[in-house]
Amino acid sequence: MKFGQLSIDFLFAITLVTLLSVGIIGIGLQETKNSKALSIASEVKVFAISVRDLITKAYSMGPGYSVKMTLPFSISPGDFVNVSLSGNVLSIYANISGTMYSTSLKIPVGVTSNTSVLLTENSPSFWIIVFYNETEGGVDVKVAKSPNIG
Repeated sequence: MKFGQLSIDFLFAITLVTLLSVGIIGIGLQETKNSKALSIASEVKVFAISVRDLITKAYSMGPGYSVKMTLPFSISPGDFVNVSLSGNVLSIYANISGTMYSTSLKIPVGVTSNTSVLLTENSPSFWIIVFYNETEGGVDVKVAKSPNIG
């Protein structure tokens, strides 16, 4: 084996190792991005379940009861979370880091109001308010930025 042959073999081996390393790093970065998206989606789903459960508990307390809820995770400027009650369906739409996440849950109590609140970095809290709906003739629940029924 000549000296030049050894150098070419060595360069070939270094090139293969470099290509494999770049490929593995690329896969790792992609998986990190996917796991972060899954983590945010899980946080939104857990938040939706917490809101649904709190609506059910508040409804059982009856008219005049209200409870304040705050986002359990922080959001950046420009991000938002929309909490929407439409009949017996709770919908959560979140735009976090430019990605839209959404989930809808059926509420096991009789809600007839259609209300929604927009949560932002500066305003991460909202109220779940139970009141007597004279139009529908029964107990109802709404979401609002303040605890006032009006």
